[in-house]
Amino acid sequence: MPTLLLSALFFAVAVIASPDDDAVCEYRFDSLSRVLDETQRDNTANPLSFTTSAHWRSFGRQTALIYNSGRTITRTFDDLDRYASYSYSQAANELVDETYIGGRPLTCSINEPGLTVDYTGLATTTTYDKLRRTLAKKYTGGAPGSTQIEVEYGYDETGNRLFARHNHDPFNSQAYEYDSSDRLTKFERGQLNSFTVDDTGQNFTATPIATYSASPAGQSFGKQSRDWTFDGVSNWREDTVVDNSGSPSTSTRDVSELNEYETVGADSLKYDLNGNLVQDNTYDYRYDALNRLRFVILRSTGTIVGQYL
Repeated sequence: MPTLLLSALFFAVAVIASPDDDAVCEYRFDSLSRVLDETQRDNTANPLSFTTSAHWRSFGRQTALIYNSGRTITRTFDDLDRYASYSYSQAANELVDETYIGGRPLTCSINEPGLTVDYTGLATTTTYDKLRRTLAKKYTGGAPGSTQIEVEYGYDETGNRLFARHNHDPFNSQAYEYDSSDRLTKFERGQLNSFTVDDTGQNFTATPIATYSASPAGQSFGKQSRDWTFDGVSNWREDTVVDNSGSPSTSTRDVSELNEYETVGADSLKYDLNGNLVQDNTYDYRYDALNRLRFVILRSTGTIVGQYL
């Protein structure tokens, strides 16, 4: 396994590189050891270089993050160090703009014609049980007293969520099942037939939890579900999905002694010595010196189909 080399000058510049790798990462810090610039470059005759820069204010708050492509994330804060605004832009083109009041979202504008979310006048009501678990959430706004979203939740004795009943959209309600190790083994989406409140008035219990009514007339979806089977160390060994039509599809997995998936369905997987996935039946994957994914290459043509900066 290659050894990572770290060199630093007055805690201001650090270089991370691997002698056997083709990538170098260089960092520049301010006097508080906060990263100002991160530069990645190839160890080739004509190296490519990519730099990401950050701006900071007091108390460690990051106010700007500027990517090599020119995309910029900008944040402002109020006098109590709470979010006041957030924007995501490419050059002069603003992609997302959010404003906050008292640290809570007020408006959100997305660069799509007519697509704006305005939280003005939206009221939220949340109820809890004695263990401070959320039992219900209701969002009202628009017309006086109008309920926009209303969701009720139920839990088992160990605190696992058993269901989320969407009163505003009942056919998108959800149910969950767990094994004796509290691992999620089943998820279903559809309309819950019924639910009751226990005698304390605090916990919801679905009865029965995993059965649903038929879809309403004119809607194409039915009950959807997904089941997982685990081994003793929590590796997925089997994954079964039931789609809208009710047809199940099962994928099995083989696991190595290092708990790496060697096969997933018909896919064979290969890893490097650092445990990074480097090949499946369709793609090759390349990483930098920090084990971050840099390139995804289509094996059949050698074409780079994904590049991460």
